[in-house]
Amino acid sequence: MTVSLIVLTVLIGVTTQALLTISHQRRAIQRRQLALQDAANLMEEIMVLPWDDAEKERIRNFQLSDQTNDALPSATLEFDIVDEAAQPRAKRVTITISWLNRAGQIAKPVKLTAWKYDLWDAEE
Repeated sequence: MTVSLIVLTVLIGVTTQALLTISHQRRAIQRRQLALQDAANLMEEIMVLPWDDAEKERIRNFQLSDQTNDALPSATLEFDIVDEAAQPRAKRVTITISWLNRAGQIAKPVKLTAWKYDLWDAEE
């Protein structure tokens, strides 16, 4: 009887720890998915801008969604736009979203890169 109680206690402890770990991992994945979704939405907004408006000065006012700010209060948003030496003209647009995890450490950031081409330049 005593052995059964000890085994049962150990099993309950192990199961509880496993469930807590799974719960933390699930929340971390949800946060990452939310950041990726926000990065994709922002990239979409940049891609529909006219060629001349796709500059750092124009997009620096873009912000994360309220939902992302609520879920990731420490989140930071960074943009990088680089003119590529290509024909037709192209700009490499990179969006990076980073945040702190539960332990206060920087989580692996979400980084999304796309190329925007000057379609009018291609027709000339």
